[in-house]
Parts: sequence; structure tokens; C-alpha cells
Amino acid sequence: MTPRNRLPKNKGLMLNLYADKKGGRVYYIYRHPVTKKKHSLGQDKAKALAAAKRLNILLMPTNELVAKVTGVVTLRDHVDCFFENIIPHRDYA
Repeated sequence: MTPRNRLPKNKGLMLNLYADKKGGRVYYIYRHPVTKKKHSLGQDKAKALAAAKRLNILLMPTNELVAKVTGVVTLRDHVDCFFENIIPHRDYA
């Protein structure tokens, strides 16, 4: 299922970044993808775009297929490896 289209005023912005016009000024707001809380990024569009791009990389849940292709190792991978390879060979005497 495809998501709905963004509003025309937000089309040129990164995912989770929104423009809010108040008193003749434009403020950029980032919405956290998990908690849905909103955080102000100020009035500078270039800085807001750069911050939103970085925040999306850090905060968005990763797709496991993409992680396999890009070589990103998750905590789940480490835990699985630990229980499969380390725990069976430990001597608890």
C-alpha cells in the first residue's frame, strides 16, 4: 500500500520534515518517526534539510533486506551469533 501524497507545501522537503508558516515566517519542524513528537529545526531551510536527512538515517527503522545489501549489522545479528556460536562452546565448570 502506498502512502498518501504529501501536501504541496511540503513536497520539496525530506521525509518527516514539515514547514510551518507563522507570522509571515517559515519554521521547519521534524517529526520523530517512532515517538511522533515534533521538534523545531529553526528557519534555515538548508540546515533543516541536512538535519532531517541525518535524523532519518539514525532514527528510521532499517529494512532487513536493505541492511543485508549495505552490510549493516544489527544488534539482533550479534545476539543471534552469540547464542549460536559462543554459548554452546562455553564450559561452565
